[in-house]
Amino acid sequence: MDADASTTWMTVPEAAKRLGVSEETVRRRIKAARLPGFQAGEGPRAPFFINRTTFEEQLRSGKDHPPRGGSGPAGAEIAAFTAAMGLRATPEEAEAMIAERLESHRRRVALDRAAEALRYHPEFREALVDLAAAEREEEEARRIAAEYRRRQRILDRAEQILEEGEEV
Repeated sequence: MDADASTTWMTVPEAAKRLGVSEETVRRRIKAARLPGFQAGEGPRAPFFINRTTFEEQLRSGKDHPPRGGSGPAGAEIAAFTAAMGLRATPEEAEAMIAERLESHRRRVALDRAAEALRYHPEFREALVDLAAAEREEEEARRIAAEYRRRQRILDRAEQILEEGEEV
């Protein structure tokens, strides 16, 4: 990251030190849109980045939530970040990816909470077992279909070779 990008973005350890909380708390606050940041990339080890300017404004105001207008970085800041990280995305594409990841995360959190709340309800538990069995059956059906298609391609190719041999 070049010097300009490092003045625009801060890391989780920096934010944790400034707030006096753990790094995991900072990550949770970012995921909950209580801090102005996002996770750059896929997977659990993808780094988080925090918009330094918005973070400082939030600290000065004493608020533990994003200022009006949302927590997403502005287009110019995304452009600086994507350039600094060597990403090949326009600011609009990067902003769309960030918004999509945030919405996906919110849906997962809501579903996880609902599942946790209902986990011990007997009827729900039975439905989960049935769903898991159905998913296993569906996966097995996909595997069998893929194997059938593979074998069919082999048979088709063998038939083609035989036909070519008869023509010679």
